[in-house]
Amino acid sequence: SNVAAAALGALTGDGWMKMLSLYRTGVPFGLETISGLGAGDILMTFLGSVILSFAFKVYGARKIIARHAVEIFGCLVSTSLFAMFSTALAGKALGLSSALSAALVPRSVTVALAIPVTTLLGHPEMVSVTAVGVVLTGLIGSSLAVSILNKVGAKDPITRGLATAASAHGLGTAALVGGEPNALPYCALAYALSGIISSVLVAVPFIQAALLAIIGTA
Repeated sequence: SNVAAAALGALTGDGWMKMLSLYRTGVPFGLETISGLGAGDILMTFLGSVILSFAFKVYGARKIIARHAVEIFGCLVSTSLFAMFSTALAGKALGLSSALSAALVPRSVTVALAIPVTTLLGHPEMVSVTAVGVVLTGLIGSSLAVSILNKVGAKDPITRGLATAASAHGLGTAALVGGEPNALPYCALAYALSGIISSVLVAVPFIQAALLAIIGTA
């Protein structure tokens, strides 16, 4: 879609951003507004149904999830902490500014929940960078997750689902469950809960202070 928008923008002289604004107008979906919708707006109307379908898969695996609740919750808390603190430390090691580091801290969380994390870290002006970081993390994770899990010998669908979705959110989930549908309930659980857990953790004063001490506050 981005390549097509760029090419069309170049041909018409309106530019890439103008074409993107026609593709995704942000007009609410409805019969009375259908003439103003772009292709992206129509596609986005299916997102709610897709997310809701995850709930049925989670419900179907509820007995297994209940049996391993402690391990699953512990895994998601630890991976959320690791993702945020390792990113903050990497940003400091690379000499990134505090604002840029803060924007990348929630890179392993879905965009809707990553943006509040960046805001909590004091840089709401960097949320566009956060969105880019999330997308890039998802693209890299979706490309590498399956091969890495195979290399380390992780065969259990719970492990594979949690690891992939907790690190590469929705894009990682899509890449894994295409060939491993039995991992979907655990991907869906990690996809939702890792974002919620990360948001809650950053709201805890001493965790927020620790992250800010690493990335700086300037």
